[in-house]
Amino acid sequence: MRVAIVPDDGVVIIDGTGVQVAMPPMPRVHAIQWDGASGHIEYKDGPSKEIESLDDWQPIVDKAQAEIVRLREATKPTREQEVAATVAAITKHKRVQQARPFEGVAVTDALFDMQQVCRGLPADDPIPTPPPFTGTWRMLDGSRRKFTCGEFVEFVSRVRERNARLWAAAQAHIDEVHRLDKSGVPAAAIRNYDYSEGLS
Repeated sequence: MRVAIVPDDGVVIIDGTGVQVAMPPMPRVHAIQWDGASGHIEYKDGPSKEIESLDDWQPIVDKAQAEIVRLREATKPTREQEVAATVAAITKHKRVQQARPFEGVAVTDALFDMQQVCRGLPADDPIPTPPPFTGTWRMLDGSRRKFTCGEFVEFVSRVRERNARLWAAAQAHIDEVHRLDKSGVPAAAIRNYDYSEGLS
């Protein structure tokens, strides 16, 4: 355990976590440093002094440790916060997956907008993309793929089906999170719930 005591500031730092605690005045001491095995006192008006233990300052260290535990407990997320955070993580994961490319095509609003346009045109018509690329859709690798309106509607329908499956898997996990919550498991079990299966 690494400890630093800074009397003028009333601060104790234990393994990187600092808290303020009441301590007796130490007018000559700038800081007391302990690395877990040895340490030293840094004086304001003279050279440092090596120390072999923290025994003389153990009551201060004990107060600091108790305060660190108190603060951690006070800031621990509630069950409701754990549930909300886990559901948000599942939903975010689902949205990221739904936006992934499909058969070499970027899944964007433009894809769904064009499907809507094509639904109102004859199935054999080429998709109404601007010249000089009329009838084609740009692939992620920069190439162009020809589509009729009927083919495009069917293609985007497969994208929607994939995304519906992803959402169904995500919803199943969200339902499980709420079941865990109602069953009274510790909040940590909700936070650590593995929702990755079925979301790929």
